Amino acid sequence: LSRMSVKAVASSQGAMMVKRLCPSASMPLRGSDFAAGFDLAASEASVVPAGGKGIVKTGLSIAIPQGTYARIAPRSGLAAKKMINIGAGVVDYDYRGEVGVVLFNHGTEDFGVEVGDRVAQLILENVTMVGCVEVDSLDETARGTGGYGSTGVSAKAALVPAGGKAIVKTGLSIAIPPCTYARIAPRSGLAAKKMLHVGAGVVDYDYRGEVGVVLFNHGPEDFPVAAGDRIAQLILEEISMAPCVEVETLEDTARGAGGFGSTGVTPALPNKRPREDAVETPSEVAEIAALKSKVEALTAELASTRGFRTELDELKKQVALLMTN
Repeated sequence: LSRMSVKAVASSQGAMMVKRLCPSASMPLRGSDFAAGFDLAASEASVVPAGGKGIVKTGLSIAIPQGTYARIAPRSGLAAKKMINIGAGVVDYDYRGEVGVVLFNHGTEDFGVEVGDRVAQLILENVTMVGCVEVDSLDETARGTGGYGSTGVSAKAALVPAGGKAIVKTGLSIAIPPCTYARIAPRSGLAAKKMLHVGAGVVDYDYRGEVGVVLFNHGPEDFPVAAGDRIAQLILEEISMAPCVEVETLEDTARGAGGFGSTGVTPALPNKRPREDAVETPSEVAEIAALKSKVEALTAELASTRGFRTELDELKKQVALLMTN
């Protein structure tokens, strides 16, 4: 097939088309057959400083199916082990530049990224592209104004302190289409330049109160907000309102319980590209042997401790029995 015919087939099937911008770029791949996201890998080495941020390049540009946006989401393992989170994370349908990943490092150590490291996941999410219409009143719901809600443009001045948070008012209430929710997402510029992130960010279909934006300021400086400043973006995402049913068993899958619940790790997709020259040196072999010996010693010590505890518990039982008699 020619490049144009392949493009036409991909478009008709709703595929995501990917262009590699450099030889070190890795194609996005799903970690399992039914993983929600494609893993994104770094095309350049970089370091995200402790308590800071960094933009990791992927060396990719993409064209996604119409009616979707690409959400850049954190990887569970990096979040749980290294306190790495994603800033911004919205790639629009009409964006054709290089995809970059804004990483926030909330940990106490610098986070090194090597070429081929999986740093995020890309999820194609369906959106509703309805327009925005101003009205004098909204229909009533059982929930009404309960809760906070959140959406995108500041109606009043505010200050988000460094290392703190603030709820920025918008002066708006909204009614969204059925089977959607309004996701409040960060703005890429504010995330990359000021380390601003959006907390919460879910406006339900039946919420009718004033919406506000919860802003987290992970940066070292206070962030002032003036009336009219664009502080977030509102995305209408389609959702399933399927009920929740308790069952005794679930159907098996090839992946099973592997991973944290995101994409996991599979043999077909290593965390890093293997180094072609990865040969263990004599010093490395000796270090590995020493570590193995230490592990064996600790294992034996642990087993001895467990045996002592078992013996102690048995003696306590005998003493208790004698006291009873």
